[in-house]
Amino acid sequence: MEGEANAPQGSFASTAPLTFGHGRWHGARADGTAAQMDDVRAFNTALTTAEIQAVYNTRQ
Repeated sequence: MEGEANAPQGSFASTAPLTFGHGRWHGARADGTAAQMDDVRAFNTALTTAEIQAVYNTRQ
């Protein structure tokens, strides 16, 4: 783990689908990347430091 940051409290509503590798601006795809992603995971809650470490360790 390189560092920690405090996550903002609360949540936000979105009707857009979950996407990786680009942003959206006014409903249009924007700011894309040609990077490759591997082992992407999404969680429906914020993870604790211990949970993040456990997820990381299962990938080793």
